[in-house]
Amino acid sequence: MPARRLNCHPLRAAFPVSAMALRDTIHRIGICAVAATILGPPLAFLGFGYSYERDTARTVAATMAARFERRAWSEPEFHWTHFNGITQIDQAQGPFGRHFGQRLLDTSGALLLTNGIRPPAPTITVAAPVQIRGQDFGRIEFEASLRPLLILTLLVSLASTILGALVWLLVHRFPLRVLDRTLCELKENSNLLDAALNNMAQGLSMIDARGRLVVCNRKFADMYQLPDELTRRGTPLAAILHYRASRGLHAGPDPDESRREAATFAVDAALESLVHELPDGRVIAVAHRPLPDGGVVSTHEDITEQRELRRRLDYLAERDALTGLVNRANLRHKLKKALEQPGRVLAVLYVDPGRLQDIKDIHGQTLTDALLKAAAGRLSDCATSDETIARAGERFALIQLSARQPEAAAELAARVYSVLNAPFEVEGRHILLAPRIGVAVAPWTGRTRSSSWNGPAPRFAAPEPMTLRLTSSSRPAWTRRSSIVRPLNRIWPTPCATGSWSFTTSRS
Repeated sequence: MPARRLNCHPLRAAFPVSAMALRDTIHRIGICAVAATILGPPLAFLGFGYSYERDTARTVAATMAARFERRAWSEPEFHWTHFNGITQIDQAQGPFGRHFGQRLLDTSGALLLTNGIRPPAPTITVAAPVQIRGQDFGRIEFEASLRPLLILTLLVSLASTILGALVWLLVHRFPLRVLDRTLCELKENSNLLDAALNNMAQGLSMIDARGRLVVCNRKFADMYQLPDELTRRGTPLAAILHYRASRGLHAGPDPDESRREAATFAVDAALESLVHELPDGRVIAVAHRPLPDGGVVSTHEDITEQRELRRRLDYLAERDALTGLVNRANLRHKLKKALEQPGRVLAVLYVDPGRLQDIKDIHGQTLTDALLKAAAGRLSDCATSDETIARAGERFALIQLSARQPEAAAELAARVYSVLNAPFEVEGRHILLAPRIGVAVAPWTGRTRSSSWNGPAPRFAAPEPMTLRLTSSSRPAWTRRSSIVRPLNRIWPTPCATGSWSFTTSRS
């Protein structure tokens, strides 16, 4: 499978300073290695060759001068004019073969003898003094050509250039290509990591063992409104906590205590998950996880909406969605809990608003629901803190916790009947209900409750049930079914304006 081609170029702006410093270092090392490979061997060869040529020429010149002096001592009639050339004096060969010249000069520099050879340029010339019988006679000069040395140096330079090209590929080009590719991959992976971190639903921060920030994502910075200078690598955790405290984003009521706790969690190995309620009303869940090197990785999640949703779900699980009253299941729980308390005296009122089915048949479900909400509102207004109101279908139930029974139940029944018997105005229509109320008192009427609240009246499994009946001397009759009642825009039965009400207690 062919390697995926990277869509990036090793530009300086694409890499961090440390990566570019490494790349520049490799580049300089490669240039120096190539320069040393190309220039070093030829220059060294030329330098050592020149030194060798010079030292050898000096040795040969000194040797020729010594021979000239010995011959002058051995021949009393010796005179340089007796010779046509210097080769007649000394036939010694220099180290350069035929490419050398010899000259004999007097003290004034006048040429006396020469071998007639002019070596090709460039040349090197050395001189050795000549003394005859203790007096300065002149000097012998030895001139040699450096062309062979330069030719050899050129060959060495050619070989060094070839070797330098190999060094360029091995030390400079290849490492830089590998480094550039690696940096491109690292940059791409870094971009992918940044994209992943910055698109997390949670805020993330990593603190090293010294209490300094290693990395954090944008969600973390936005969550605590951190400026860019506090999100850089190496920022002390204390600076971040101080800034949060100054902005009122500390965890808990005390900023100093919050900073101490956070600093403790940043360095302590025994870490845990916490839920912080910020002063601005947000709820942040923080989970700390230790790292092997002593650092800490923390995730910060804003769970304000989840907390509110959970609170709302808990509310809906215990409340009726339409009226906001306690629902049937919660009512049973409260009643069971109250009955399980020894010596608890309570009363349960079962309220049937009356005629709801007829109202639903004539005006529909929407108006009936609005009527139930209005009735629930009136019941809530007339109830006290010791009284719990619940909705059980199209009926209502009330639990009254009072030791003064049955008098308190009778008073509550009177209030309930009064508020429900008053006319309702719902969606521009005037509605009158015909409420009926059943009352059961515990422990006099038993400690058990009926399993159903859907019946026409509450039934309590008690040996001697006692109920309170609400009677009227002028109670209006409502016996007609909706099927025989003509469609009316309003239900307006004759109110009981002059009725006299009394409470009677009966045992059946």
